[in-house]
Amino acid sequence: MNAKRTSVAALLLIAVVLLSGRTALATNMGFRFNKGIAPLGVPFPVGQNWVALPFTNIYTTAQDVCAALGLTPGSGVVRQVDPATGVTTSHTCGNAGPFNLVPARCVFILNTVPTAGILAGSQPPGASYTIAPQMVPFPRGFNLLPVPYNSTACTAQDLCDQIGLPAGATVRRLNSATGVQQSHSCGGAGAFNLVLGECVAIQYTGPPFTFMLPHF
Repeated sequence: MNAKRTSVAALLLIAVVLLSGRTALATNMGFRFNKGIAPLGVPFPVGQNWVALPFTNIYTTAQDVCAALGLTPGSGVVRQVDPATGVTTSHTCGNAGPFNLVPARCVFILNTVPTAGILAGSQPPGASYTIAPQMVPFPRGFNLLPVPYNSTACTAQDLCDQIGLPAGATVRRLNSATGVQQSHSCGGAGAFNLVLGECVAIQYTGPPFTFMLPHF
């Protein structure tokens, strides 16, 4: 990414932070972000929230996320998917035995009513992520990537370039409030814009690999 594009990305990040209905307070050490959760609805996948936690954060277990976002006890659900194995780990808010969160992995959140809360953390230099290849059965290879809040990537194609995804790999975004999905094929035209605080789904065929994402 050239210097001009990086400057534009920085200005866009500032504009999103200051002008959107959400609030983010950032420093070189960390940030606090007001994240809204859309309620479950019809048609599917309305209310399927792909939430990006900061790489370094104060949340140890799924119950910590329940508390931070005000999810409803007994019905709010927090999940994480291991894309290498396809194993999904789930916790119902308020129940005993919440699972420990895995860093650098998206949280999948369901709740019956709208809610919001503050997420806090930081993006350390050298933070790494791993992409697993698409395999069967689903959700093996369903990589939900928590895009850093201060990423220099503005679009899905920026992520393709920064991650090193080959042509034909797909990056998808889900609007949890409407259920509308946007998809971009790496190398193609019409890449959608990334949204602060959201994860994106990445699917590709090839060997697994680890990468780092540039950020401000």
